[in-house]
Amino acid sequence: TGFVQGNTIKTKPVVPMCCGNDDDRNEMIEQIFAAKDERNLTVDDIAEKLGYTNLYTAQLLSMKTPLNPSKTAVLADLLGLNDQILAEMKKAPLRRWDESNTQEPTIYRLQEAVNSYGESIKYLINEKCGDGIPSAIDMFCDLQVRKGKKGEDRIVVTFDMKYLQFIEQNEDD
Repeated sequence: TGFVQGNTIKTKPVVPMCCGNDDDRNEMIEQIFAAKDERNLTVDDIAEKLGYTNLYTAQLLSMKTPLNPSKTAVLADLLGLNDQILAEMKKAPLRRWDESNTQEPTIYRLQEAVNSYGESIKYLINEKCGDGIPSAIDMFCDLQVRKGKKGEDRIVVTFDMKYLQFIEQNEDD
């Protein structure tokens, strides 16, 4: 018997790295995810304890967003991280785009979806809100899995983004 669509094969994800990190920081990211795995925690488990969305928590664990100092004790208790890792997690991260990421099929397909629907999304944003753009800085992002009509797993990615209106630039302002 082979793989049947809709049957889930649980696999352990590859630990994400950040383009431009030094070896020490990447090693710390490995330690963070090892601690998560040793405690048999999911990102959703950790997110619930921290009060964050699952995607924000994944960003935090991969050091792509800084750890709020008020969450240090909770995370330290959950994962048993040392002070050096916790201090590094509080730093402003590198937020670089790595061109090689587009070779990863999941990332490519998400980019493909935005590229395919992008102009229509922009049109609807402008029709509903006016001339402006969505903010990736002031954004909540979440990922859920739901069952489709035929019982298949379907991925729901939510980008809840603040809208930024372009302003008219008057000399008197």
